[in-house]
Amino acid sequence: RTCRPSALASVQLSVLRKDGKGGDGGSSPGESGGHDGGGSGSSDPRLRGSLPGSPRGGEEGGEEEAEGALTGSDGSSDGGDRQQEELAAAAEKIFMFLQVFTASLKSYAHGANDTANAAGPYTAVQALYIHGAAGCSHVVTPFWVLAAGGLGIVLGLACLGHKVMQTIGTGLTSINFSRGFCVELGSTLAVVTASLAGMPVSSTHCQVGSIIAVGLMESGAGAVNWRLLGKVAVSWLVTVPAAAAAAALLLVATRPLIVS
Repeated sequence: RTCRPSALASVQLSVLRKDGKGGDGGSSPGESGGHDGGGSGSSDPRLRGSLPGSPRGGEEGGEEEAEGALTGSDGSSDGGDRQQEELAAAAEKIFMFLQVFTASLKSYAHGANDTANAAGPYTAVQALYIHGAAGCSHVVTPFWVLAAGGLGIVLGLACLGHKVMQTIGTGLTSINFSRGFCVELGSTLAVVTASLAGMPVSSTHCQVGSIIAVGLMESGAGAVNWRLLGKVAVSWLVTVPAAAAAAALLLVATRPLIVS
């Protein structure tokens, strides 16, 4: 139904010429005057349907305007796509603020599990040294130990955290604010659940698992950097025996000093 203005003008002009020829051969003065006055007296249905002032032309013009508002002036879906992009941008702005909240929850979960992994051994050793084995049944972690653990987290994040953040935030898959909200909230729930059960888990493992799941659900397997994920998995396997070997060597080196 939609036609360009140039095509519409050509149709109207051809109808006027045809009616003009018919008027010279025997049209009434009223009809001829109607053509000279702007076509208001024409009885040609084609002309009435194509004129902007006619009822049919008004209806078609309204339909064309409605279609143009939805699909764009050139008949494409640019108008709808532009509206969807604007809505998506507005939603991302909302998730930008929501992710600050989920990041705070993730820090809480990190302190509940990872910081406890570091502060727990020292607290147990201190209780054993002061109270003996009988005093280790109910151990209360001193506040200064918790403060030292929190300070260590802040310093580590400030010094070396940017490398891990770059690997997790941009290396494994594409992350935006809405995806980051799901990643952080999902990993937080996993870590908090494990902390309530008294199970020491790694918040990094939970975070990486959430990122991979979001990437698979959003864009499929092709959106995940599997090579980098393989390197991360190898580092997980290597760090366990490496940490055990380092602790054993330190124990052998310091044992004579402790015994003496």
